[in-house]
Amino acid sequence: MDKLWDLADQVTNRCHDLGIHFEAPGAPVNRKKGIPLASFDPTSDEDARLLKHVPEPGKGPEARKAAIGVRHDENGCGAWKPCTVVARLGNTLTVEWPEDRARESLARIFVIFWDEDWDRAVSRLSGAVSGRSKAESFLRYNLYIDNMPVDGNPELTDLQVGRIKASAMNTVRLQEQNGQDTVLGILGEVSDEYN
Repeated sequence: MDKLWDLADQVTNRCHDLGIHFEAPGAPVNRKKGIPLASFDPTSDEDARLLKHVPEPGKGPEARKAAIGVRHDENGCGAWKPCTVVARLGNTLTVEWPEDRARESLARIFVIFWDEDWDRAVSRLSGAVSGRSKAESFLRYNLYIDNMPVDGNPELTDLQVGRIKASAMNTVRLQEQNGQDTVLGILGEVSDEYN
């Protein structure tokens, strides 16, 4: 058990190095609303090996694989703690916490097996946090742009149309094709979006 606590400490320190702080309830990694963090977890080739002997609930005897997982308290603060993986359903693992024998379902990204490359697992977690942040930023930006008021906006000036046309024709392939249809399509789309 001491080895698992040492692993939990190493993982916590590496997470801190990467700017991931489970201790803060409002931290992006602890957020339950929005897009689930597990959606940005790329599956690893190692997962097939690690999950091979972890059965689905009711399909064979429970597995008992040593691991660490993120356990949240009542305030939403998380910490890496030793646990035992007993079952899985897809990418959701059922873990048992040794201190109170409670069971909880965790997304695969929040569990690191004892025999797993923990540095790679933390990198996956960091990539997922970053990917979700970028996706949410992109969605907020597009929501903002799509909901901008269009009333009272002036028509595009000849100078603006000329810059759009020059930019659209700024590829060799379009210049060779004399992409008039393409330019007119782009101008129509910009004009519709602009007005």
